[in-house]
Amino acid sequence: MKAFIAYRFSGEDPKIIEPALTAVRDGLNFQKIDSYCTFFNDLPDRDKNGTAKAIMLHAFKEIEQSDFLFVLQTSEAKSEGMLMEVGYCLAKQIPIVVANCRGVRSSYIHLLANKHFDWEDVLDLTDKTANLDYSF
Repeated sequence: MKAFIAYRFSGEDPKIIEPALTAVRDGLNFQKIDSYCTFFNDLPDRDKNGTAKAIMLHAFKEIEQSDFLFVLQTSEAKSEGMLMEVGYCLAKQIPIVVANCRGVRSSYIHLLANKHFDWEDVLDLTDKTANLDYSF
């Protein structure tokens, strides 16, 4: 099984997002679920000037090779790319899991998900990701 991890990058503090993404990756790995996350997998290419279209087409290709989308929400800020990834999965009927940082209330993405949970901190995020039932 494989998951594509979606998250908001632009405007997020790397000191917050990196530990959260690591927690998700480790939690999925605990369940023997491979994951693809541009934060980790595309580090050498991050500074290249890819067009928005090229970036999204690359993401869609990776999503097509995944069994589900794992959405990490760390703030109430919106991300066009993440919203497009969610929409793509809805259109393709690819299951969606949403991990919503407690206190994030202005989003309804969790209402579109097959499964969702709230998390308090990185340890809680790791634990809940590692113990979620990923059968869809």
